Amino acid sequence: MEEDKDLGRVLEIHEALREISRLWVQGEDWEEAAAERLREEAVLLNHRRYFRSIPAYRAVAEDAGLGEDIPDTEVIKTDLMFATDIFKSYDPVLIDNAEWQEMTSWLKTVFTGDLPGDYSDVKNLEEWIERLTAAELNIMTSSGTSGQYSFVPRDNNTRMGLMMNSALVFQPFFGKVLENISEYDAAIMNFKGGSAGVQAASNSIANIVQHSYCLYDMVMPADAVRILQRGPRNDEERTFIDEFDRVMTREKDQRYEVMLDNIRASLKNGQKILMQSACYQLKELCKKAVEQGGLILPEGSILLFGGGWKTFEGEKMEKSELIDLIEAAFGLKGESAVEGYSMIEMNTMMTCCSQARFHIPPLMEPIVFDEDLTPIDGTGTAGIFGFLDPFALSYPGFLVSGDEIRLWHGDCPCGRKGYAIDGEIRRVAGKEVKGCGGIMASVKA
Repeated sequence: MEEDKDLGRVLEIHEALREISRLWVQGEDWEEAAAERLREEAVLLNHRRYFRSIPAYRAVAEDAGLGEDIPDTEVIKTDLMFATDIFKSYDPVLIDNAEWQEMTSWLKTVFTGDLPGDYSDVKNLEEWIERLTAAELNIMTSSGTSGQYSFVPRDNNTRMGLMMNSALVFQPFFGKVLENISEYDAAIMNFKGGSAGVQAASNSIANIVQHSYCLYDMVMPADAVRILQRGPRNDEERTFIDEFDRVMTREKDQRYEVMLDNIRASLKNGQKILMQSACYQLKELCKKAVEQGGLILPEGSILLFGGGWKTFEGEKMEKSELIDLIEAAFGLKGESAVEGYSMIEMNTMMTCCSQARFHIPPLMEPIVFDEDLTPIDGTGTAGIFGFLDPFALSYPGFLVSGDEIRLWHGDCPCGRKGYAIDGEIRRVAGKEVKGCGGIMASVKA
């Protein structure tokens, strides 16, 4: 079958791009032109696959007068880019009314596969996601301050691509950690369970270390923001809101103290620490640690942080100040404190170097758009971040985000070359805060 042939070739290209990216990760010479050719071939093959199997994509292509075959990726950049809002293009009333068969029908419009079966007896969002997982479809969610969720559907190939790509990007930082994982405990500045994008990463870390402890001792339900925005409808939702208020408000300071006590217990047992945190939580924890004289972590400990300041602009610190605070609190500096950037619609991660640049792996192609969503040529220009992601096999991977960036290209003093996001990443004016920032905004509303 033509689809099997196209998919097989795209998977071959994935491996070739990862081989190039291994050189990039290690700071060795790599062929940028070869990566560009491979990405373009995969993107054009994916265009053909999307056209055949994703109704929403085919409709946009046909409106633009395009068919299965197009000459180059410039056509995609001009006519076939999708806002990430495509993943929340359903009617939210369907969720309010528990019309999960209709939600499944909507999902099929942005997904390459089929979802047979009856979902009409599903009771809530959590069960819907579980049923889709049982059908070998991984749903990654993100919620904005409006409570309108994004649902990104990954088949097994796309999910494996995300995992392998992220592991590759973090290999310089986490390689030794993974080799000696039994020596590590994890300090996770998140909830102890949930299905949101960052939470999924937290869950993965908790599953591989010797011991783990979370800042918040409760599971975050999939529909958390929606419940917080509209208020409870039953006893279960009332219990959740009370628990949320407990950990986020009534016990806020206590939760940080418990986290520091847990870290001390790990150190007493001879364990190194693998810490994951959002910026605003990290600031709070570091300040408390400094007030208590600092808590120097053993060599080999590592911190992964990111997410920006989102709804916490009033508490924002300059990056240099935060780095100094991390060192004062935990003794972590250089490559022991790694800032990352990604989004649930993307199938890789980026890490920030000493030059305050988020380096973009050769795995994907970045694009900058102006306010009219016209591609801007050249680098050094600020605009809206878009990308062509050849690893998005099960959903449209030609996307325009809600983030503003300045795209850079060249040889960085840190040792990497290619594309990078230079400096701070901001949300486009008027775009809602996504992810954990959306949850935290519900506390402040």
